[in-house]
Amino acid sequence: MRFQGEKCTLSFGMNFTDKRMLLTGSIWFRRDVVAQLGEPVPNRIPFRLALTEAELDELRRWVSSDAPLPFQLPAPLRHLSRISPQSSNTNTFELELSHEQLPPWWNWDVVFPLTIRLNIHSHEYAYLTNTLSREYWSANLSW
Repeated sequence: MRFQGEKCTLSFGMNFTDKRMLLTGSIWFRRDVVAQLGEPVPNRIPFRLALTEAELDELRRWVSSDAPLPFQLPAPLRHLSRISPQSSNTNTFELELSHEQLPPWWNWDVVFPLTIRLNIHSHEYAYLTNTLSREYWSANLSW
């Protein structure tokens, strides 16, 4: 996956709590990108979503389709928009951040709202969409 043209990693996990699916994760920048800044700064954007079964299905359907409207997300994220059609070899998304000020790790053109472009190769995209589908979970988890 690429973050603003730089290689990055999306890591995430899902678990159930109080009739909600807790989706937590981070987008990790490459260490050499962070090192270029010359000061210790976080090298990740963490996120946390508590989703009902219906909300998880909505997210799965949105990610799996060519939906033209953005998907709303909680802070520090604002929403996710699809830029390229799902049928391409690279799926391109724009992730808008809710930051009102420039975070210290930002190393790209500054235009508010801050927007991150994510390019996800087709095999990574397939893994992501499969992970959100109950049929691919290792156990038959129930709500």
